[in-house]
Amino acid sequence: ADGSLIALKFVERRSSRDDREYTNLKKINHPSVVKVLGHATGKYGGLEKLAIGMELVNGESYDEYLQRNVKIDWQEAAEDFRQLITGMQAVHEQVLI
Repeated sequence: ADGSLIALKFVERRSSRDDREYTNLKKINHPSVVKVLGHATGKYGGLEKLAIGMELVNGESYDEYLQRNVKIDWQEAAEDFRQLITGMQAVHEQVLI
């Protein structure tokens, strides 16, 4: 309600078990993982859908960054990898993957 933009992910909802994705994602609180803000269900195109609202991350993709910065030093690459691994660890701790 504060006017902020959000990202939406739509998932086909075949059963109430599909709500588990939202429930699991909502549990994750880590600076390297996008925060889940809320969810809603409804019909779209005749199919039951689950919409998951997440914080919107603006900016260039990592691929675009690497194309712009062809060479990065090993310390920066190591820090980027550390953020990726610790974020993935937080996801795996919720048994999402």
